[in-house]
Amino acid sequence: MIDAKQLGLIGENKAAEYLVNHGFQLLHRNYTSPFGEMDLVMRKGREFVFVEVKTRSGQDFGEPYLAVSESKKKKYRNLALFYIQRECTSEPAYRFDIISLIINRWNGDIVRLDHYDNAFV
Repeated sequence: MIDAKQLGLIGENKAAEYLVNHGFQLLHRNYTSPFGEMDLVMRKGREFVFVEVKTRSGQDFGEPYLAVSESKKKKYRNLALFYIQRECTSEPAYRFDIISLIINRWNGDIVRLDHYDNAFV
């Protein structure tokens, strides 16, 4: 059986693979700043996409994406501004996406993956 930490890592790997297969470029995984950590920083065309990945082994506690709280959204906004100021020469277009996964805890297979683009502002 896969433990919670491994489950999260599998979810991030599957999310990154899914996004790359859908035309996104992976820029950073687990980008860290004084404001915390962002799961994935992607780019699609000229737009930066800051991605929060939520992985569960079931729906006992509701849909995974519902675990993205207002405080987490605020943290992501601060992380994005920090990232843009530090990594970009001009202010690019950007958005916040959520990847919500349910993973089989026994074999690591995806049971369901939902991609919410422009999930919050």
